[in-house]
Amino acid sequence: MATVWLDRDESEYGDLPPVCMRCGEESTATKSRTFSWYPGWVNVLILVNLLVWAVVAMVMTKKMKVQAPMCDRHAGHWFRFNLFLYGGLIGMLAVIVAGVALMASDDPTLKDVAAAVLIAGGIGFLVVLIAGAIWQLTLIRALVITDDDMQLRGVSEEFKLALREQRRAERDAEEDERPRRKKRAADD
Repeated sequence: MATVWLDRDESEYGDLPPVCMRCGEESTATKSRTFSWYPGWVNVLILVNLLVWAVVAMVMTKKMKVQAPMCDRHAGHWFRFNLFLYGGLIGMLAVIVAGVALMASDDPTLKDVAAAVLIAGGIGFLVVLIAGAIWQLTLIRALVITDDDMQLRGVSEEFKLALREQRRAERDAEEDERPRRKKRAADD
């Protein structure tokens, strides 16, 4: 997967080529996605104090919206990930709560079942977290966000090439316009 820089106008106003960001096919949908980013060094503050980390992360966080061109197959690119991660974590928490409820029972046979349910819920919770962390590495995600632009990783090579070609065409069009303006000014 490729990495591209998008300026704020391109990303927020949808001035992107009609190529799926994920696979490079023709785009059939535009999905709005807001990316957040803060410098990696902020995470060291977790070791100092969780509250300090949270405050500094909120202050340092930069956001940028992208009107992402996607094909039908990849229109749910981020939704499927969120559904898996949050649905899986909530499901495993429900299993753990059920295990705790079973543990509170007076029936000794339910206590054995409760222990198995708690173990299964804990293992399931870890599996969802690990699978989510691995899956997240394959998503289109922001590596850096500044005041003016953003670097995205995980886009298709075809999208990167189409973006480069679109920018080249826009530059050529601007260069074609400049001499005419100068000539018109000279004619006046």
